[in-house]
This record gives sequence, structure tokens and C-alpha cells, in this order.
Amino acid sequence: MNVDETVLSDPVAMRAFKVVLEGNQVSHRTLVERLKPAAAPPDLKVSLSKIVGSGLVKATEAPIEDFKTYYVTAEGLSKGRAWRQNLAALDR
Repeated sequence: MNVDETVLSDPVAMRAFKVVLEGNQVSHRTLVERLKPAAAPPDLKVSLSKIVGSGLVKATEAPIEDFKTYYVTAEGLSKGRAWRQNLAALDR
């Protein structure tokens, strides 16, 4: 499965990617708050691993997970443009 399929097939990953894309950088705490109740913490952790592993988003390390910051990469910006319709469908 390629990067597109991995992320596109996971609605929680798509929502998390959209939040980061819209904000350019977002704290872990903000992501959790924005995705409640649609994503339970274990699901969010797996989905964040997918988007970070795909190179769409990078994360800064922090001693406390709530203070971790996720930011969109150049590849993420490019994919965000390509996936505009898929991301817009999440709001419906």
C-alpha cells in the first residue's frame, strides 16, 4: 500500500492531516481537542504515526506528549492541494 492509500483509507489520519494542514503547525493537545469525539487516543496515535511516517507531517519531540508540535511538510502541502476534494468531503 502506498502513502496515498495508507492515509486516504484512514478517516482519522485524514482529519488529523487536515487540522495540521489548516494550521501549518498544531500542538498535540490541540489535535486531540479538535478531533474529539471522532478519534479515541489510541486511534489518533496510530493515525498520527501514519501521517508522520508518510512524510506529510513532522513532529517535534517534547518531554510531555501534549507539548509535541506537528507541522506540515512541503510534501504535505503538495498532497493537501492534490487531495483538496477528499479533505473537503470530511466536512460534509
